[in-house]
Amino acid sequence: MVESGWLARLEEGGAQEHAVAANVLKALAIVEEEEEGRAFAPRLVARAFADHIAHVKESPAALSGAGEDAVRIMTVHASKGLEFPVVAVAECDGIRSNGDRIQFCDRAGTTLWSALPNRFEPASDKDLLKLPVLDSGEDGAPAGEGAVPSRASEAFVFMRDERNALDYEEAARLLYVAITRAREVAILAMGAGAATELEPGHGTSLVGEVLARILPSDAENGGLPDLGADRLDFDDAHAGDFQMVLLDDLKYPSKSGGAKRPQLVFYAEDYPLGTAGVEPVGMDTGGGAGGSAALDEDSCPMSAPEPATREVLLVRPATVDAATLPLPPVARDSYSYTSMAAELHEEGEDRFSAAPVEAAGEDEFSLGEPGAQFPDGKPDDAVGEATSRRPHGPEPASSDDPTALGSAFHAAAQWLIETGADSVPVERIEALARYWGVSPAQRERLATALARWEGSRVRAELLSWPQVRAEVPFFSLGMDEARERFGAYAEGAIDALATDPARPGEALVIDYKTGGSANETAEQLQKKHELQARVYADVLHRAGFSRVALAFVRVEIEDPAHVGEPQVVRYEQ
Repeated sequence: MVESGWLARLEEGGAQEHAVAANVLKALAIVEEEEEGRAFAPRLVARAFADHIAHVKESPAALSGAGEDAVRIMTVHASKGLEFPVVAVAECDGIRSNGDRIQFCDRAGTTLWSALPNRFEPASDKDLLKLPVLDSGEDGAPAGEGAVPSRASEAFVFMRDERNALDYEEAARLLYVAITRAREVAILAMGAGAATELEPGHGTSLVGEVLARILPSDAENGGLPDLGADRLDFDDAHAGDFQMVLLDDLKYPSKSGGAKRPQLVFYAEDYPLGTAGVEPVGMDTGGGAGGSAALDEDSCPMSAPEPATREVLLVRPATVDAATLPLPPVARDSYSYTSMAAELHEEGEDRFSAAPVEAAGEDEFSLGEPGAQFPDGKPDDAVGEATSRRPHGPEPASSDDPTALGSAFHAAAQWLIETGADSVPVERIEALARYWGVSPAQRERLATALARWEGSRVRAELLSWPQVRAEVPFFSLGMDEARERFGAYAEGAIDALATDPARPGEALVIDYKTGGSANETAEQLQKKHELQARVYADVLHRAGFSRVALAFVRVEIEDPAHVGEPQVVRYEQ
């Protein structure tokens, strides 16, 4: 490098050439370090260097020198331990939004995981259906130390909140490291996409927290940071230390808090780039600190500072026409019971009818014995004929969603399991009915079905097992006989699964059925749910359960032999 003059030419060049020279010299230092004391041949040295680069995180190198007309760009992690006269920090105030469907936490060297329950959804009835609000652990324990709740939904929320708190703390530490790299001047550029990000306590942005610490507070606006200020809240602050640039008009705070926290308006035309260092003109109408005005019917905008001589051009991206073209559907590698039943023209429940049910004719599809091939399911006239004889009869004349009742019932049944409650309160039933769009007629059926299920012997049987879980998702290798036509994998969720650590090979599956007809015979019901029983049993067999009991509970149909009890269709697989 030296004898050829390459290094000298790089040192005489600009910033790009200096960066190349620094990285080459650092590479030579690594080679020397790997070779020292080992007497490696060139081939082994090359291998050791490659292994070092592959497994050791090295920050970019730099040549030391004064008077360089260049800016060094590096990550915050790479800047640790270094200092510079002037440091500019950009895009270091955001926090990743945690929308993961699987959360985790570490306790005593063990990683605990929790998946978002299948039907665990927030709703407009916030007091009844929102995600639970939890304390920050027992006795106010900090994040990472509190006891994890035992129930699935609460554990998920607990882990999510803890992960959010840890991410928030890590983002604050990184920002601190970045700012403290400066010996003389730190330039901090922060962006906010909404007024809420300018308020302290935002979940995914540190901007509000930073502003609350560096700007004077506005006593007339509830102590919020004074965005109209032109300097920082430090003893040696000067005019122009703080500059706000608006791309759109801003109403701050995002929501008015009455007289103690009025909403201010800032117009984008009054806060362009290039106005730093100019004293803002005060308002005759008496606004808050810095000249902001309360936003009401007669309010005036904040008066604009005098324009500075420096001009900065803000370039907006050009609009590009784009179109979304749908791709041809890709063949699925997995199937669910629902998709199989739809293709095989099996009937569902979810509709209620007291009409007589005819026995299955020869044109009905047959599942066959376990291990047999499925029918090809090609549509023909016989399919439509068979469909018209389903137990629920013709389509209902009303606009009721036939699946709304089933969805509301499943959500209520899940709540019973995860809370351990004996019954569902009326208020929650009403909230679920509104959320799922249950009609008044379905609302009465929902209450009746829940009451029948809550007091049933089959529910008592379910709760007698040591471990009961609701809406258990699965993704597993599918049935051998279904692989060629439907795919290699089965997916779905089991309404209720009961297991016992003392009997690891046994499991009880509960599946709720709404709708149906009381006129169906035992033989028809056995055939009706056979496919679903086989799908669930096969999944559990592959999971290690050798004996699976399945109970399909028809919560709207009373058992003719036991008054007040729901009709149950059972299988042993």
